[in-house]
Amino acid sequence: SLRRLYRTLAGLGLGGRLMADLGLVQRNDYYTGIVFSAYLEGCGDAVLRGGRYDGLLEHFGEPMPAVGFGVDVDALTRAALERRAARTPSRADVLVHGGDGYELAALKHAAELIAKGLRCETSVFPTEEDAAAYARACGIRRMDVVGSGIRTVRFGEAKA
Repeated sequence: SLRRLYRTLAGLGLGGRLMADLGLVQRNDYYTGIVFSAYLEGCGDAVLRGGRYDGLLEHFGEPMPAVGFGVDVDALTRAALERRAARTPSRADVLVHGGDGYELAALKHAAELIAKGLRCETSVFPTEEDAAAYARACGIRRMDVVGSGIRTVRFGEAKA
């Protein structure tokens, strides 16, 4: 439900950045339910659009419910390049790795660290060992492993 989605995203600290516009209408008649758009700060147009289209796959012989979206890769690339030019890249202070089933808690922890002013990356690695190898290779000196609690692992000197 829309309410549950909002609560999940608000739990990640994104509540102030969300807007539900129940009057949003897509021009494509194959949408059968909710439609959505995503915007980036500083971009005037949506960088992602999508929605529910239960009847579309029936035209291809497979009637089933579906949700999908399209990403404007050009707009995302332009925004990333503009932001990159506006700031100097820097190494993360902390890599946050979520154990299996703790991915949402890891994202929430990362948001809390960022709010405290730390530069933070979230791990996309399947194992703690892979995440630690990445942290060492990138010169990240601290890794927080989120599970039933939060365990901090420290590494040696950062690479120059």
